[in-house]
Amino acid sequence: MSAIPLVLFVLTMPLTTLTSFAQDEGCERYKDQAAIECYSKEVKEFLQSWVVAWGNRDADAYMGHYIPFRSPRIDQPRDQWEADRRHRLAQAGDITVTLELDSLGVGPDGNLDVIFVQNYHSDNYSDVVKKQLFLTHDEDGLKIQREITID
Repeated sequence: MSAIPLVLFVLTMPLTTLTSFAQDEGCERYKDQAAIECYSKEVKEFLQSWVVAWGNRDADAYMGHYIPFRSPRIDQPRDQWEADRRHRLAQAGDITVTLELDSLGVGPDGNLDVIFVQNYHSDNYSDVVKKQLFLTHDEDGLKIQREITID
């Protein structure tokens, strides 16, 4: 039986005006803080979905959160990275991941930069690391383009 993945988000930016933005009108029209507030709901929902797929050890759903044509790591080709991730998911047992969101940035191209502290625990491995995801939009929504661990 798998553990129910737990996701915790602690935002450092004020979200008091979040409800005033209509997602279907497109966040691209906003600049700076307004764009961040607009995208924050989409990013939180994306991260929640990513963590649930990870916690459920659903390799296909987990991989579906990444752009398909390149590795999110600069030190490993996509096929090697994917094989490694699938193996780790299969071997992990119960997985719990919590994320504490530190910052969200929006580039001029509309790509997003998310920094968070990730607390990962499985039956055979645990760690707490600071990560940075570079997210991009495609026809299916947000995808992880690059993922790095910050020292």
